[in-house]
Amino acid sequence: AAAAAPAATPAAAVAEGSLAIIAAARKRREAKVPVPQWHAPWRLSAVISGHLGWVRSIAFDPGNEWFATGSSDRTIKIWDLAKCSAGLEGGFLVALAGGISAPPGPAPCGRPPPHFIP
Repeated sequence: AAAAAPAATPAAAVAEGSLAIIAAARKRREAKVPVPQWHAPWRLSAVISGHLGWVRSIAFDPGNEWFATGSSDRTIKIWDLAKCSAGLEGGFLVALAGGISAPPGPAPCGRPPPHFIP
């Protein structure tokens, strides 16, 4: 009669599990990472100044007529997109101020501008 195979010890089971984990990690590491495609270098077209603090957020009007910036100076400013993108004077439209902390980020809503949902 054939002899029964010896029972696997707990240490052998742990070693087999560890080898399986290492093999899975190697397989993940060998996965192909997509190479980004080259594009033409970006160029700066205009610099817009007006906030006294760092600009922390920006939101664009769905109609691309205006955009809003939120800053750590506790203001939200509304800008004319066409004038600012062309580098023309008069791009600033209105400032909303009075918060106790920096705005979390303006987001245009369905109502006419300049209403925002924080």
